[in-house]
Parts: sequence; structure tokens; C-alpha cells
Amino acid sequence: MKKTISNLLLTGAFLLLSTKVVAAADPKLYFSPATGSYHVNDTFAVTMMIDSGAMVAGAADLVGTFDPALLEITSIETATDMAFNKSVSGGSCSNNSTAEWATGKFSAVCYSSMTAGDQITTGNLMVITFKAKAVGTATVGYTCDGTSGDSNITQTSPIKDIIVCSANGSGSYTITAATGDAATPTPTTGSSTSTSTTVTPTTVPTQLPQTGGVATTVGLIVFGAISFASALFLKFL
Repeated sequence: MKKTISNLLLTGAFLLLSTKVVAAADPKLYFSPATGSYHVNDTFAVTMMIDSGAMVAGAADLVGTFDPALLEITSIETATDMAFNKSVSGGSCSNNSTAEWATGKFSAVCYSSMTAGDQITTGNLMVITFKAKAVGTATVGYTCDGTSGDSNITQTSPIKDIIVCSANGSGSYTITAATGDAATPTPTTGSSTSTSTTVTPTTVPTQLPQTGGVATTVGLIVFGAISFASALFLKFL
């Protein structure tokens, strides 16, 4: 009887500890879907996601890389159900220069419009549309090493970067030959030719928010808060 009671107590303790581990998930960024199979010339969408775990968050800097020999970015747009829009004050996202896409990099920032909007945040941020260029396995990941200009999740009151880089997710996408193609060459390192030409947009924004700096991100939030308050003031004049 005593042995049975001991076993039940141990089982209960294990379940409680397991629940605590799940509840205390690390703040992270990840991609959805994280894997997929596509043909050359296919376009497909990948959503950048946030999970602030048990921490409150007011903003996120999305800085990452992809393989430009296998993929090209055709657009990065705010998700219709962007996670920071769930707060009472709403939120916004902005891209950095699209010129960096040709080099296999991307960066953007999403934030709540008011510091009071900090909350536990889980969901979609922005949607990247890729075009498959050549056969191979294409990887997409977040740049996160604790240095200036990398990805972060910002708690704005008090100001603190809460991201756990080791918890971030990456993406891996298999590209196969287009239907009807006899063969599609896989690009090799150092090759002077490529299977397709990446067209860099001719119009590059001249003034957009910079990502990767907590101070810059907080500044955007304060600006949004002032705009929000002004709108309310004018409404009741």
C-alpha cells in the first residue's frame, strides 16, 4: 500500500514539473511551415511567428538569412492577424530595404502602438513569399547572437531583450525539378552562372525604420503611442 502511494506521489510530482516546463517556454521566433517540398519556379509563403513564452513583449525585430542561390524573396507583408494587433492599441510592421534580399538577407520590425500594449504574445508577424530558383535544400533562419542588429523580442517596460536565441526555429525547404524538366542543375559554390536572375527592385525606400536595436524599436512604439493618443483627442473635439 505504501509503495502504491509513493508511486502516485512521484507520478503527480512528475506531472506538475512537466506542466511547469511547458508553461515556462522560452521567448522565440520561428517559421510556419518549417518544412516543405516545392518545384523550381513555384512560389510559396512562409510566416514569421513569435512566442513570448511567459514573458510580456511589445515588439520584435526579425533579422534573418536564406539561400539566394535556391530562393528569392518576392514580397514580405504584414500578416492579416499580426500578433501585436491583439492589444487594445493595435500594432504595425515595417520592412527594411528590399535591396538586401538579393544578398540572402531580410529584416523587419513589428511592434505594439503603445508600451501599455505589452502582453504575452503568440502568433503571426509577417509573411515571406519565396520563389524556388534551383534544385536543392534551402534553409531559412534568424540571425540571433546577442549583438547589435540581430533578431530580438523586446519587453518595453522595463526595456529588455527577452529572446532566447537557442530556442528560435529555422526552416528547411526541398526544391525539386520543375514538372517536365529533364534536369535542373544544382548551383555549386563559386560557379559563375546561375539558374535564374534575381531582379532587385528598382524602387528602394529611402527612409524606413532600422531593425535590430532595442532603442530604435522602443522609439517606434512611443511614436505610435503619441499618434494613437492624438487620434483619440481629435475624435472628442
